[in-house]
Amino acid sequence: MTSRDTTATAPGGNSPPRGPRQGARPGDFHRARARGVVERLVASGQWKPGDAEVLIVLNAGYDAPRIARLLSDLLVEISASCAPTV
Repeated sequence: MTSRDTTATAPGGNSPPRGPRQGARPGDFHRARARGVVERLVASGQWKPGDAEVLIVLNAGYDAPRIARLLSDLLVEISASCAPTV
């Protein structure tokens, strides 16, 4: 299994929530889902200290800088589109 496979299907078989909660701020769903995937990678031993940072690619509109700040405690690299969707 490659690292790309692990981001598509998170280890542990537990599916993250399917959509944003009512009343949640934009980006909260993406942040929670990304954090969950990274935490499951660490817990399953598929990422260890010394490995390269986990690359998270998302289309988050203008909320990408906020998501990056909220995930700054994880060893991740965020790549996101900052163009608004219409």
